[in-house]
Amino acid sequence: SGEGGGDGSGDGSGDGGSPGFIGGIENAIDGGVDWAKEKLGFGGNQGGYNKKLGIKKNAVNTAMSWKAGNIGALDDSATRRLVASTVATESAGGNHTLTNKGGYLGRYQTGAGYLAMTGMIKGGSAAVRAAKARDGYANRSDWDWGLSGGQKRFLKNSNNWANGLSYEKYMNSPELQDIAFQRGTSANYRSLERAGVLRGKSPAQVAGLLKAA
Repeated sequence: SGEGGGDGSGDGSGDGGSPGFIGGIENAIDGGVDWAKEKLGFGGNQGGYNKKLGIKKNAVNTAMSWKAGNIGALDDSATRRLVASTVATESAGGNHTLTNKGGYLGRYQTGAGYLAMTGMIKGGSAAVRAAKARDGYANRSDWDWGLSGGQKRFLKNSNNWANGLSYEKYMNSPELQDIAFQRGTSANYRSLERAGVLRGKSPAQVAGLLKAA
């Protein structure tokens, strides 16, 4: 797995076992979970609190198991904090089997356009644009296309995946999803860097910009 650019190797060593590192992950998760309260449907009651703890535990485990390498110029700790914060808001802490009504997939809720950046879609971004045009969504957002069912149809068609990958292989592999996130978010990092957006920003600020990209 992991064909199409980047080797997803990183050994995930760094300072991943230190209490301070875990505390940093938990702080990142807390910010992300607070941001996603309404999306995930919990408030100040005990059930909501327990759900938040479950999400935090899952997100810590996802971040600690990360082996796909650093994102952009972020170090190991900052990369894992970004992973934890992202999965806390996108997939209840890293559920790799999750899909949503827009056809976005897995623990990072990746769509066809994002996956095209990673080299996992045959024909890259041009193929995704062509598919949207065929469906009558050339000038509409990927989300609108997804709600129509177009993105799901595209991703479920094995002919649209590169290097022997498929919807099923992607959805069954947390490791493959991690590789996609590393590649795609590193590509976003390079774009923001070229635009000068990251100049003078702290690692936490950079991670926030990457999460919003």
